[in-house]
Amino acid sequence: MPQHFHILILGGGASGRWLGESIVKTAPKWMGSVACIERDDRKGNDRTWCFWGHEDDVLNALTQRQWTANNHNGKTYTLAPYTYRIIRSSYFYKHTLSNIPIFYEEVEECTQIGSVVHVKTKTATYTADYVMTSIPEKSKTPSPTFCQSFFGWYLEFDSPYFNDEEIRMMDFSIPQQSYTQFVYVLPLSKTKALVEVTRFARKPITEQQACSLRDEYLKGAHFKIIDVESGAIPMTAELDAKKKHHPKHQRIVPIGTVAGATKPSTGYTFIRAKEHAEKIVQALVNNSPIPTTYRKWRFRFYDRLLLDVLKRFPGRGKDIFSRLFERVPHALVLKFLDEQTNFIEEWRIFKVLPKGLFLKAAIRDLL
Repeated sequence: MPQHFHILILGGGASGRWLGESIVKTAPKWMGSVACIERDDRKGNDRTWCFWGHEDDVLNALTQRQWTANNHNGKTYTLAPYTYRIIRSSYFYKHTLSNIPIFYEEVEECTQIGSVVHVKTKTATYTADYVMTSIPEKSKTPSPTFCQSFFGWYLEFDSPYFNDEEIRMMDFSIPQQSYTQFVYVLPLSKTKALVEVTRFARKPITEQQACSLRDEYLKGAHFKIIDVESGAIPMTAELDAKKKHHPKHQRIVPIGTVAGATKPSTGYTFIRAKEHAEKIVQALVNNSPIPTTYRKWRFRFYDRLLLDVLKRFPGRGKDIFSRLFERVPHALVLKFLDEQTNFIEEWRIFKVLPKGLFLKAAIRDLL
């Protein structure tokens, strides 16, 4: 007979691990009946998660470095009351899912039959009352025409190069080349930094293009490369949840990016996945409908407008983001990206943006 679990987590990335951590914290009675199936034995630094937030015990314990200021065009702006934080994946993997067994197998099929979910791997079959999955279904995976692609390097410099007390969230001093592209810098010490070249475009940036822009940006600096990472994050509103809850009978529940946890206009996922995981577990404990990653209509609308503008006029991204960082308090920008602002605060942001571009985008969206 297949081994049965109350909850099976498919995928051991950030969303799966946040779900596991939430179960350990909120529903310890389920321990022993929860497991994770993950394709890879994750041990290395395969990615870096960055986010901002207020005080949070769990995140403070996991945070490896944090900053309170952003440098934009040579000027320093405070992020208070927020701090910008970094967690490398190897550290996060080491300190999560320690109380939940992980089966390193590849999932071949996941099917709900009645109220039971059957999960088939290459070597075994499992059943579960609920399956929480971050694995995309091929038939439901959108083919985004726009993405945020990047190459990042952990660099060690011969001498101090960046001010290690401030980040550079979006440095547009590199050539735009008819795209929206920028350098992202997280100084980890006086001589070490994560330097990323990021492009918003229909096609991902190539390694050769990214290296060329990096070298131009760091012109004259002497450094060695410690580690490299790269990726392409879909910038699409297709995965936005349109309803607040899943149907009561649904036992296969998407989490992470496939659930719409990635904010379309920024690519940030880490905290949204954490919050969604906590809501899912709380709903299961209370025997209430399982929530989606539903967002308020107006924030979904704002994201669609920005994506429309960036797709149609990729060379205008520098102007749009520079206006925000130069004319709006950075804490308000972060609050807006967290979707915690009110209409008055949102108007403070909208009035600095090129109105004609966004008005036309709004008309296209509404029609």
